Amino acid sequence: MSTVISRAGLIPDLWQPSEDGSFIDAQARRGIAVAGETPAAEVAAAVQARGAALVAIRIPSFADGRGFTLAHDLRRHHGYGGTLRATGGCLPDQAQDLFRCGFDEIALPEGADLEVWLRTARGFSDAYAGNLIEPQPLFRRRTG
Repeated sequence: MSTVISRAGLIPDLWQPSEDGSFIDAQARRGIAVAGETPAAEVAAAVQARGAALVAIRIPSFADGRGFTLAHDLRRHHGYGGTLRATGGCLPDQAQDLFRCGFDEIALPEGADLEVWLRTARGFSDAYAGNLIEPQPLFRRRTG
């Protein structure tokens, strides 16, 4: 079982890995795991075919931004409304950006410092740039 955080803090991990590499929760909802480099249209088709309520996107390295783009594209261009989970090589400093790109939760790597992750997940009260949480950039919100 993974340690999972959201913007609200530490949350229980409701998803258990199944034998076929997917996920299942207590209500028998299904989830899928994909690599960050998988095209968004391919993931959207898999979500549709399997009725996936969770998409766990594996980010291989903190320097690889393709998982961020995939999360953003699934939300904005494919209308995915289920849970997006970041897994793999994420750093605590990336927590706010992961949430702004559309992720709901982050499965922490083994040995992660929970306090550091929780502190960075709460992060800033506002962001300058527009994003999926707040589409209007800060200067537009301040000037009307």
